[in-house]
Amino acid sequence: MNIIELVKELKSADRETAYRLAMENPEFVVYYSREFHKMVREEMVKSCVSEGVLGDNYTGIDELIDLANKWKRACRRANHDHPEVFKAVWKKRADEVRIHNEKMDAISHKIQCKQLKIKKITCKRCGWEWAPRTEWPGDCPNCGSRVWWKPRTGNEPGRKPKKRSSQT
Repeated sequence: MNIIELVKELKSADRETAYRLAMENPEFVVYYSREFHKMVREEMVKSCVSEGVLGDNYTGIDELIDLANKWKRACRRANHDHPEVFKAVWKKRADEVRIHNEKMDAISHKIQCKQLKIKKITCKRCGWEWAPRTEWPGDCPNCGSRVWWKPRTGNEPGRKPKKRSSQT
C-alpha cells in the first residue's frame, strides 16, 4: 500500500479503522501530523509529475490537515498499545536522521576548512587584524581610522583616533 491509497482509506475511516491501518502500515507511522502532511504532499507531487495530472489523488489542504491529525492519533495509539511493533521503525528513522546529520556535518566541515578562504586585513596604523564584511572597508574597527591602509608617519596632527564605541 502506498501513501495515496492510505489517504483514500483514511478519508472514509473511523477511529478503529485508522488504528487498524496504523497497525498494518508501520512504514508510514508518524509522531507529528506535519510529517504525514509532508509525505502525502511529496507523493502527490511525484504522481503529478509522472502522470501529468492529479486526478483522484487530489486532496484539499483542510481535508489533508484533518487526515494528518487522524493518522497521528491512530499512530500514537498503536505505538502506545504495541511498542514492540514500532520499535524497529523508530530505530530506522533515528538511523536515517543520524546519517543525514553526519553528512551535513561533513559538508559543513568541508566548507569551513577547505573552501572558505577568508581574506584578513591588517590596519597599518594600529596593527589590528580583521575579516572585513565588504571588499574595501571604510575604517578600522579597532582604532576607527579611515585611512587604515597607510602607516602612521608621526606627523599627523592630533591624537591617535579613538575607538568608535567610545565616540558616542
